[in-house]
Amino acid sequence: MGGGRAPGDGYFVQPTFIADVNPKARIAQEEIFGPVLAVIKAKDFDDALRIANDTEFGLTGAVYSKNKASWKKPKKYSTSAISI
Repeated sequence: MGGGRAPGDGYFVQPTFIADVNPKARIAQEEIFGPVLAVIKAKDFDDALRIANDTEFGLTGAVYSKNKASWKKPKKYSTSAISI
């Protein structure tokens, strides 16, 4: 959804949402400087954290959960910044 070229000079895209991204895909492994959201499905919370930590670079991440016990788990992982 989205992905059209933004107006003006340069290599800019409109806000873009990419669903069903493979965790090993380039877009999941490298940071894109733009309004792009790559969505990766996980089997469960621990699988989501494994996927988030399985990159060469310490990328940013976000965790959404109603389970307060889950909030402590992301602190064990190595992202440059994590939002809970």
